[in-house]
Amino acid sequence: VARRVPPDENDDDTGRTPAASLLKTTRRQPRTQASTPSTAFRTPPPTARGIEPRTTESARARRAATTRSPGDSPPRVSHSEPAVVAVHTGEEPDLKLADACLAVEESTTDVGGGGGVRVTLNRPRTTLKKTYELSTVVSNSNECFDKTGFAAATRAAVLDGVSCALITTGIHGSGKSRLVRGHGADGGADHLGACGYVASVVFDAVDEVKASHPGDVVTVAVSAIADVITAPVAPGVPVARRKTHEVLVDALAAGIELASAHRDDDDADEAPRKSTGEEDDNVRGGRGGGAGAVSAVFHGATSSVGVNVREHPTRGFYAEGCVEIVAEDAEDCARLVALASDGFRAKEREVRESGRATSALAASNGSFAGERVHCLLALRITRRSARGRLDPAGCGVWLPETETTSEIVVADVASIDRKKGSSAGGGGAAEDAAVKAFGRCVDALADSRSHVPCRDSKFTRLVSKALSGIARLFAVVCVSRNASRHDESDAALQLARKIRRGVRATGGKQRGDAGGGPSVSGPSTRPRPDHRVAYAAECERLDEEARDLAERLGVSIAGLTSGAVALDMESGDDLLALRDALAEGERLRAEVGRGAERAERSRRVRERFLS
Repeated sequence: VARRVPPDENDDDTGRTPAASLLKTTRRQPRTQASTPSTAFRTPPPTARGIEPRTTESARARRAATTRSPGDSPPRVSHSEPAVVAVHTGEEPDLKLADACLAVEESTTDVGGGGGVRVTLNRPRTTLKKTYELSTVVSNSNECFDKTGFAAATRAAVLDGVSCALITTGIHGSGKSRLVRGHGADGGADHLGACGYVASVVFDAVDEVKASHPGDVVTVAVSAIADVITAPVAPGVPVARRKTHEVLVDALAAGIELASAHRDDDDADEAPRKSTGEEDDNVRGGRGGGAGAVSAVFHGATSSVGVNVREHPTRGFYAEGCVEIVAEDAEDCARLVALASDGFRAKEREVRESGRATSALAASNGSFAGERVHCLLALRITRRSARGRLDPAGCGVWLPETETTSEIVVADVASIDRKKGSSAGGGGAAEDAAVKAFGRCVDALADSRSHVPCRDSKFTRLVSKALSGIARLFAVVCVSRNASRHDESDAALQLARKIRRGVRATGGKQRGDAGGGPSVSGPSTRPRPDHRVAYAAECERLDEEARDLAERLGVSIAGLTSGAVALDMESGDDLLALRDALAEGERLRAEVGRGAERAERSRRVRERFLS
């Protein structure tokens, strides 16, 4: 126990020194209004003439807005659009009224930016009910495309460069895939579903662009990816506890190879097609046809190229290694969409057959059993202005004034059948990694969290533009009126409500185009274009910056490339800035030439498989 030290003789009876006692007994003066340290009454210190006090960017922007002359254009107003969420109840003509648990009626309230319909879900054998406010209700492919507003968004993707995405999800057996991809048989206006209408409307908008802006070049490239969810089979591990993986498969390449094989089978009198060169022999490799042959011909490689998700510094996530064919007209685009649908169905049949395989053989070799397939069809629209100039660097490259890139994505999210005794994707199946990641992203958006985990799966990366607000999102949730599927319909409708509440489209960022370019309805009524680059202005600015830096460093700029600039620990900031300016200019000039490269690859595939 510490011994108490007696107070010093200089201390007073309270244990404080005389100085401390004096400070303690000093009465504090009350604070008056004039001495209150408030920023409203604080006078800024005087500044020297010609020196501007330090302010934030927002303060400078407000000051510039107040000093704008009357003739200047008004500032761009930030705009956001809520996601459009529709409900599809499926076709169940044999359902009795007593077995129905869902009712749809027109909504009289304005919830989530537009009112719409009210979906009432009754729990069986109880009086409990839930109501969901959604945008609209659709019953067929035409309504899915037109009534939701996706048709207008498709036109805007070509005219304004604003990307859009249509995502369908729901329960098993509700007609979801038929709504989006059609029934597959030839004949009928909706044999390709909503995807067929997209192909038609896109080229109608392309004709409008060519009529209003003669000389502008618009290209439409079609690609299709099947996201196969697989689960490794291991002995002693229950199916529901398996860890699922995502494997991306090129569905368009598979559909093209199927069409080529059927055409060869129909012409039985003709001899089998032989290789015309050493490159063709290397592509086939003695193993026959396959989607890998189409991929190898497209990429000019000796073997197939795998599909992976990569991230571009300005364009975002994209699928690397997929076959992307340039469509010539509306009929050719519909043909490519039909080939992609055939590739999707072929992969789904393969997954169902693998799901029926015996688990003993799979467990013995540790193979992967397919669970389900998510289908993504993408149309990339590139609009290049006719105005521009030749590259002053002497490369002979035409630098357009502006180039706008947008994307139309139609995603068919595979449903999960929770019935007992079903095969692939049935009861007790492993959890879908893509669906789980998509649900986490929607939850984060509905709760207004600062972080949206779009990188958790390959599927969410490919649709990240719609989840992050760069692209407009249109969602169709398919449910059932049957009371036996109440829980599944309830989960789907809860997801729909979160999508409508949380996802909003604001538009993308442009580089080298401060004004954002013209728009059909004005900048304050539409989101900004997805990706727009002013190649001519950007390359001119980078060349001027490189010349100034080279002159400052005493280096000749003639024939200088970024690879020739050697950096070490003693290199200054000017040398680093010179290397960066040269590298950025080289990257932009390389991007300009990729349109011709894509057209050449498409020509090779057409001559080999589609002629």
